[in-house]
Amino acid sequence: MFRILMMFCGLCLIGCEQAPQQTADPTPLATPNIKAAEKQTNEVEYKTIDWPDLIPPQQLELIENPPNYLVDLPDGLSEQELLATIEQARKENEDEIIAYEKALMSSDIIAEMDGQKIRIAGFVVPVNYDNEQKIKSFFLVPYFGACIHMPPPPPNQTIYVETETSIEVEYLYDPVWISGTLSTDLFEDEIATSAYVVQMSHHELYYD
Repeated sequence: MFRILMMFCGLCLIGCEQAPQQTADPTPLATPNIKAAEKQTNEVEYKTIDWPDLIPPQQLELIENPPNYLVDLPDGLSEQELLATIEQARKENEDEIIAYEKALMSSDIIAEMDGQKIRIAGFVVPVNYDNEQKIKSFFLVPYFGACIHMPPPPPNQTIYVETETSIEVEYLYDPVWISGTLSTDLFEDEIATSAYVVQMSHHELYYD
């Protein structure tokens, strides 16, 4: 069942084009209007990016074009029938399925991103708190509920964010913009693993 959830999350990561709604529904963060975002920010040195920009092109192609059996599953299957269908498809298309599943869990990075000043929108998953219960460090993820109610995204779709000053986030289902310097460092925690780290300079609500 975990494999099915991972596949579902992979399908959710790419291709959503409408603006996010202010809701607690665990849907992926929609691709922001990057040109508009660049005009609105006063810090022109930060390049606004989106989550697919962090995935190597070959793996992005796999995620955007999942195996046909995932797209063409018949309606009304029981869980047992669904698992049987998937296992049969794996036997018939083993190499394709293995490549797709690896892409969904990949820690491969875009090396050129190392050291770039970036601005990206996502949802906060707290990792460490200070004595006042303010957030000292956190994961930034592309959809609400990741690492809490749903399996974590692949490491190259998870960013570990470090801050010099603790921050407060009133509602974790509210997306935020994070600006800072990106590095291609692997960070592992019991909550999740990230293939990127950001030294945050500032943050703001997505809807402001």
